[in-house]
Amino acid sequence: VSIEVSQKVDKKMKDARSICKAQQLIDGVSPLTRPYLAEGVLVGIVDQEFQVNHINFYNSDDQSTLRIKRFLNQDNGKEYTDQASIEAAKYDVSYMESGHATHVLGMAAGSDLTTDYYGTAQKAEIVAVGTTGEDADLSDGVKYIFDSADEVGKPCVINISMGGLLGPHDGTETCNRVIESLIGPGRLVVAAAGNSGDQPMHVGKTLNGNDSLKTFVDLYYEFWYNYTLIDIWGEENQDYEVSFVVYSKSGDSIVAASPFFKALNDTSVSINLKKYAKKSGVDVSLDIAAGQNQYNNRGNIYVEYTKDDIPSNCYFGIIARGDSGTVNMWTYDQIAGFTDNNLSSRGWSDGDADLTIGTGVGDTRNVITVGSTTSKDISDFSSKGPLTTGQTKPEITAPGEYIISSIPDKNSLSYYREESTTVNGTTYYYGEMSGTSMASPYCTGVVACWLEVNNNLTYEDIMEIFQNTAKQDSYTGSVPNNTWGYGKLDAYAGLLYILGNKNDVNDITEQQKVIGYFGNGVAHIAGVSGDVRISVVDMSGKTVYSGTYGNVAMDDEVTIDMSDMPNGIYVINVNGENIKLIK
Repeated sequence: VSIEVSQKVDKKMKDARSICKAQQLIDGVSPLTRPYLAEGVLVGIVDQEFQVNHINFYNSDDQSTLRIKRFLNQDNGKEYTDQASIEAAKYDVSYMESGHATHVLGMAAGSDLTTDYYGTAQKAEIVAVGTTGEDADLSDGVKYIFDSADEVGKPCVINISMGGLLGPHDGTETCNRVIESLIGPGRLVVAAAGNSGDQPMHVGKTLNGNDSLKTFVDLYYEFWYNYTLIDIWGEENQDYEVSFVVYSKSGDSIVAASPFFKALNDTSVSINLKKYAKKSGVDVSLDIAAGQNQYNNRGNIYVEYTKDDIPSNCYFGIIARGDSGTVNMWTYDQIAGFTDNNLSSRGWSDGDADLTIGTGVGDTRNVITVGSTTSKDISDFSSKGPLTTGQTKPEITAPGEYIISSIPDKNSLSYYREESTTVNGTTYYYGEMSGTSMASPYCTGVVACWLEVNNNLTYEDIMEIFQNTAKQDSYTGSVPNNTWGYGKLDAYAGLLYILGNKNDVNDITEQQKVIGYFGNGVAHIAGVSGDVRISVVDMSGKTVYSGTYGNVAMDDEVTIDMSDMPNGIYVINVNGENIKLIK
């Protein structure tokens, strides 16, 4: 029925485990009676630059058994399904820029306890897919891993720390729709939000017929990259049109302008603006494709822009006009951005970092999209939502700056090496990276541990857990929002929340409790301090009340009005930074 061109996507612990309380899962801190390390769960990684025989991926007991049970190399089309062949394969590519996949997998599920740089899901089974970097292969990798999980009958969470910036940002691309169809109970996908939170990769405006969206394109590295891609989208059935211009700042005039191209008209054309120039020196090539997308009914104008020459004091710009509706534009990640060139007084718009969630995976409706934090504030680079549908993204944040994890032993990576360990005469390396690519697998490892408790968790379940247990503070502000999602991931509180809503709560032999009494339909609670989260659950497991109370002192009393609730038995879950323990 249709063909969609596959796009290239980019590769997007110790302190991290402490910040989000994953160490308490690993150590089995009371009231837990044992560690939770994702035993019986499958963790999948779709990424590039694996060293699959890194010591971080062997069992922690004697480091003899490789936990990667399947390795699919999409680059050469080979599949490896036993320890000997996986160890012999060793890498997915011959040249590595950073060892991105090795670092990501180490964060999610590394188990080399001879260092401080292990992950959370230390007992999970692993399936690794070395991808080509095309979004078509990302969806194929997801299906491969879920099929592998089905074969062994295990719940599964997949991490994809890759994504692009071009597309409608509404979850309707083919890759989005395929991945969305594969997700279900016990089948979850976690993705990096993207690293464009401090770059003006987006510009948008609501048109009214009397105004237009005008912006300039700035090539950041023109000496190496004299081109970029620009993706322009309107609303459903909105007919708008776009012209490409060269503007003279000194003359305050347009010296070259293409015809206007209508977004809903099927168009495929190559032009050079020299044909339309009023002065010499204009050499700008444009490959333009326009038409209405069949999956979201939005008009799209896609442009490949190459700048060979523009006169001094002149800029390449875009003008969009229409009677109504919002027009959004994105440019190719990291090599170009939008700017007003200090001409906002003349109607030109500056770029921003809104609506910069990575496309292909991160903007999928039921994918858990993760932003990056420091120990306190949001990382400057962490991409922001929402989607163009209005859906809040990211859903959660996790540590993503200056994270040390496993990296390959390729010689090209020597400048990444910070520490090493030697096992049976072989040296393995660990190095530092930052990005939402690091925050995402941190969350993936935590979700894998949660799946150990409840094998059938859904995307909706995870959202409920985030809503009731994620940390909010003065940095996050009111949540959910399009920078923090529900706030900062709390691995320990999340696990306790799941255990508190399971039928077999007898798994916990020693409960953390608070002092409370009930009278006249009001529950009175004390013995908890800090940022306090309270939820009320009925016997069917439905949450009938949830609330967050900030800066509560240990002797303060929190009240909940339950007078409107039907007669019955309820479980009141209370979480705080400090709770009195009653044995």
